[in-house]
Amino acid sequence: MEQVKNHFERFDQENDSKKYIITLKTLIVTILVLIIVFALSNGHLLLTNLTGVLIMMLCMMYTHTSAMYIKRVYKYFEGTLNPPVSVPKPFGYGRCINPYSNPGKRMIPIILVCTDAAFISCAIFILFSK
Repeated sequence: MEQVKNHFERFDQENDSKKYIITLKTLIVTILVLIIVFALSNGHLLLTNLTGVLIMMLCMMYTHTSAMYIKRVYKYFEGTLNPPVSVPKPFGYGRCINPYSNPGKRMIPIILVCTDAAFISCAIFILFSK
């Protein structure tokens, strides 16, 4: 019975991971398409400004979605004593912050707030530039 429960939990986690990966890939493709539109919209000030603001909003969505994905992937560290601060990335090369370590619990929200502030200030600057 325990094996069946573990199998369904792993299956549920794999499905959630696939949803996050599809969402992240869709956001990246959308951002790239909007960057192309942004580059081709010479002379149209309103279109350029709105495209820039939309790119900033999608970048904010991407950072929050990737943070949720990392929390989902490293859920097995939840509740462990002294989990590592740095863990291998879920895909690709490199390392990332473990959201369940003590420094990671403080650093990830600070990073998200700082990036949100940067994106919002850029969006405001884009909207009100002439």
